[in-house]
Amino acid sequence: MTALSVARVLHGTTAEGPFLRTAVWVQGCSIRCPGCINPHLFEPGGPDADVDGLADAIVTAGVEGLTLLGGEPFDQADACGFLAERVRAAGLGVITFTGYAVQDLRSQLADSPVHRLLAATDLLVDGPYQHDAPESARALVGSTNQGFHHLTERYRSYDPATRRNRIDIRISADGDTRLAGFLTRPGLRSLTGSAAVNLCASSLSTPSESPPGTQPDGRSESKALTSSATWASARRMRSPASRNQSRY
Repeated sequence: MTALSVARVLHGTTAEGPFLRTAVWVQGCSIRCPGCINPHLFEPGGPDADVDGLADAIVTAGVEGLTLLGGEPFDQADACGFLAERVRAAGLGVITFTGYAVQDLRSQLADSPVHRLLAATDLLVDGPYQHDAPESARALVGSTNQGFHHLTERYRSYDPATRRNRIDIRISADGDTRLAGFLTRPGLRSLTGSAAVNLCASSLSTPSESPPGTQPDGRSESKALTSSATWASARRMRSPASRNQSRY
């Protein structure tokens, strides 16, 4: 069994790349960017997901592709590469976010598992989050140094400069509400104040927010699905000090 240390799996999000996607947040990051909004994903560990089971769940989730983020996917390059290979073999696309620079990844030794994940990625978004260089024009990234690298033609038409960031909201049966995406700070305060949104990192499993390796039900194909305010990619977030926009 190939295992992957996973913090969270979200089936059916529209906030983590183009089209309807499954997002997998891995646990552990050796880069640890200053200003990171997900420091709880720094330490390695967390539950291990069976990659075969997780791949099966993603393929049956009714999504266009997989987004790998975290945490740092290339810190678990072999397992992430295996997962990416499995879903691509089923016809899905793969987007991988990393805090490493693409040239540094490509310079690794030929037998490094880094190349496995690179070879199974369609779109690579690279670079550490830099809180003193906030991005204001492109979707999906938080600082201007971060780049989009089309390793295949699959997402070539996706232009982050012409796309808006999305806000996804999910409300569970017991009233717990979570959100993901870019919001202005006033917008976030307005939303959380008026809707009494709970932004705590509670453990909640819903039909489209499955524990690692489990199967979602048919509701996972709904386009009104979201990711958690506490689990988005740290390197794509704006610095809280900017008081302008935040990535959740």
